[in-house]
Order: sequence, then structure tokens, then C-alpha cells
Amino acid sequence: MHEGRGLMYNYNPTPAESSVLAQIQAHESGGNYTAQNPTSTASGAYQFIDSTWQFASQHTGVGTQYATAAQAPPSAQDVNALWLLRNYGPNSTTSWGGSEGPPGGYPDPYQNASIPGASTQPIVDLSGDAASTSSADILSSLQSAVDSIDVTNPMTDLALAAAGVAAVWLAMR
Repeated sequence: MHEGRGLMYNYNPTPAESSVLAQIQAHESGGNYTAQNPTSTASGAYQFIDSTWQFASQHTGVGTQYATAAQAPPSAQDVNALWLLRNYGPNSTTSWGGSEGPPGGYPDPYQNASIPGASTQPIVDLSGDAASTSSADILSSLQSAVDSIDVTNPMTDLALAAAGVAAVWLAMR
């Protein structure tokens, strides 16, 4: 178990995942956890680009105190590499699918099965009352709620602006 941001992350790769992670390490850095690419920000055993390292560590909560993968201990790099593998696979442009990967890419440990780290929970809950409510009724309720907003209040303007920014940010994810 690894702790980060109060979260516990269980590093428990399957044998297939361990094999792929070992291949990624061997190809990317020769297994050197302190490796630094001289022509990019890629570092660590898995050659995380700094922005990818920060993205993965923020999601796992492990290694967030390190700006680069090479600064992080091997256990933090392993956790974040497993998270990246489970959520994006071995050959996406978010993981190791760039031009530096091996010809033909890395083997896929999931062989077209669902990736185990990916969420199976729906984004929108359509159970209970929502399942039996028509879209027209839902839209009508939303319109009533919007119509009741006091747009003459300056705090409402601020709240609406913040909600708009949040909506755009979520739409771009």
C-alpha cells in the first residue's frame, strides 16, 4: 500500500502488467529510476514527461511532492506507471505510445479486455426516480431553476461565471 493525499493505493500488478512494465522500463531507461532524457523532460524508469508525471501522481496521490519522476522513489514511479497503464494502456499518446516506443508498440496486457483501472461507474446516475423521469420533465425542472436565479445580485454573476468556467473545463476533459 502506498499513501498519498490521504489515499491508499494498492500496488498489485497482475503478472501480465508486471511483464509489460518491465518491458517499458527496459526500453525507456534500461531500468534506471534516475534517468533523465537530455532532449526532453522525460525522466525516471518509465520516462514520464513532467506533465504526465504530474497528471498521474495527482490521480494516484502518490509522488505529488516531486516535480519530476526522476526525483521520486522507485515505489512512487511504479505506482504511477501502473495507474497510467491501467487507465490508458501501454500504447496511447498519454502513456508510452509516442514515437520513442518500440516498433509495433508494447504488448497489451489486457488483450482487448476492459482496462482494470478504468471506472465502471456511470457518470450520470439514471437509477431510481431519474430512470422514470422523462427528459422533457428534467429539462423543464432545470429551466424553472434557471428562471428563478436573481441575476441582479453581483454574487450571482460571480457564481454563474464560475459555473460557466467549470462547465467549459469539464467539457474539455
